[in-house]
Amino acid sequence: MHSETPRQEVVVTDIRMRFISMVAFMIKWAIASIPALLILTVVGVLTWGLVIGVVTTATFVHKRSPQSLSESTSGKSAVTEVEKSDTAAYISKVIIKNIEVRKVDFLGRGVFGEISNTGDRTLKEVEITIYCLDENGKAIFEKTSHPVLVNQFSEDKVLKPDYSRRFSAILDDAPSDWGGKVSVKVTNIVFDAEH
Repeated sequence: MHSETPRQEVVVTDIRMRFISMVAFMIKWAIASIPALLILTVVGVLTWGLVIGVVTTATFVHKRSPQSLSESTSGKSAVTEVEKSDTAAYISKVIIKNIEVRKVDFLGRGVFGEISNTGDRTLKEVEITIYCLDENGKAIFEKTSHPVLVNQFSEDKVLKPDYSRRFSAILDDAPSDWGGKVSVKVTNIVFDAEH
């Protein structure tokens, strides 16, 4: 039978160490703690990444649920169809008149005309398409132009109801078999929501 040695407790009240030895000890301690800090950093980043990923996924799934998706899609398509219908109906109220083709010094030939808003709504954009016709009246080239274009980059003004505006477009890139005749049509408009 082994006799148990009584346990003795030791309390350290002071450490006497040479200054150089203490500096060396602290440097070794700092170097030894670097791997621990790296491990803790990696664990922290992975944990936060996982939490953020779960929260983001849950939010996205909730927002894109089939019911909300179908509701938003059907609502958007209904608005788009109404806007397209309004635009198509109103285009006939935007009249192009006094069209002429003439030479422009150093620039070739250009198309000049006038556009009138005979409807009751204000327009912030009007797109026209100029079709160059051959001798038989067949379109062989086309070019779009914007007699009305209001945005942050232009100083253009809106086209109000019963207002007219002159326009011009240079056709220096028209093909050589262009007979000098054109057909001009309004191909798109955008209503001004502020008026």
